[in-house]
Amino acid sequence: MNKNYWICGFLLIVFSILHSSEVNGQSRWRGFWKATSAEYEDDNFFYVGIIFPQYSYLNYTLDVDPDFNTLLPIIDGTESQFNYIATQGGSSMGIGLPVRIRINDKFSLTTGVKFMASEILNFSAESSGKGPKVSYHYPSDGSNFAIKRLQRGDNRAGENFNTVEIPLHVRLYSNKNFFNQSSSLTYRLYLTGGTNYLTHVGSKKYYNNDAVHEAPEPPLIVKPSYWNLEGGLGFSLYTIYSKISFETKYSQSIGNILDLKKHQEIQGRHLTDNNNFPNPYMDALSKLGVRGWHFSIIFE
Repeated sequence: MNKNYWICGFLLIVFSILHSSEVNGQSRWRGFWKATSAEYEDDNFFYVGIIFPQYSYLNYTLDVDPDFNTLLPIIDGTESQFNYIATQGGSSMGIGLPVRIRINDKFSLTTGVKFMASEILNFSAESSGKGPKVSYHYPSDGSNFAIKRLQRGDNRAGENFNTVEIPLHVRLYSNKNFFNQSSSLTYRLYLTGGTNYLTHVGSKKYYNNDAVHEAPEPPLIVKPSYWNLEGGLGFSLYTIYSKISFETKYSQSIGNILDLKKHQEIQGRHLTDNNNFPNPYMDALSKLGVRGWHFSIIFE
């Protein structure tokens, strides 16, 4: 699957370069064989491009329940209290189809759709390359033992959901500049900021499966969808055939992404004979967020 992912990305880049823009607002595409200008046209109303790749490094932020160290979860057949709970950052990779609406020479609106795959950087179960983790520590046989929990999975390592993202940003551009007096290459700097809607692929179906909550290692239950606030800056390089932008952003989720309502519903629905589906990992937290950095290469 990883091989197909990269092949598709490469083909989309080639397509984007060969059919990069319209000439003088007319409805015909300009490729390598129809280059009529010394510079990519950037005065049309509507543009579609390709993001490949987007690299994200994220970390959870959390608030623990005041009574987290009084819980007695049964782990490895023994009753153990959590000593402390921490987070560990991790990476993911994605691809996207950005849409840019030009308002004037200085401002643009950008949106589109992105797909982020948690398993693209899958080095090993304990690697930080599989995305962010929550780590629960407790004494076991006289030593500390860490359990790393993500959003789903029937083992201690777990995994993240793949996500679909729909951003809505505003860009503010600088004037065009030349690299030097003898160069024909121009560039612009820009600021970008706005919001981003994220939805976890398959999360509702996963959480509605009772077997998930009956497992020895129940998952963290996160909301199927939530919003981020994002802000950053970019650098656009103009060539004859296309515009290539390098963009970095910082993001922060809005509110609590733990689905406490779903957790209480599961506990209430299955509350029989000393609670069928205990989930000490959820009970130990009161709030969870996610924040981090994103780097994208955008071909337009």
